[in-house]
Amino acid sequence: MPLEETIATFTHFITEADKLGIVYVDLMRYSEMLDPVIDGEKRATKHDILATYSPLFKHTKIFSNAGWTGEEAAAAIKDGKVEGVFFGMGWINHPDFAARLEHGKPLDNPIDFTTLYGTYHGNEEEQRKGYVDYPAAVY
Repeated sequence: MPLEETIATFTHFITEADKLGIVYVDLMRYSEMLDPVIDGEKRATKHDILATYSPLFKHTKIFSNAGWTGEEAAAAIKDGKVEGVFFGMGWINHPDFAARLEHGKPLDNPIDFTTLYGTYHGNEEEQRKGYVDYPAAVY
């Protein structure tokens, strides 16, 4: 769907949804890894979702996720662009996620999608792979 149609569709949806008293919404930024290739092309319509959609909400708190760094999240919260930022994948492949943010360490452990949801066969060591074996940063 072209960007103009995407914005028009979501503008209508958000305007109506905001009237329902929804407490918060999570506006997800573009994420390369969550954008599937279908018929040889990526499907997402890349644009600044916060700048585009946040002003449409009058009664709903705005949160966001997908690919934020600690610095970006802190700045967006301080600037009032969002109430908060959710970090999902970062927690899975960085056992010391909070400490990394606190100490300015990179989120550099690549995620192993083959073990993301665990395995249900094999020995205990194989079943634990992917959740407890990512390395912590050096402090």
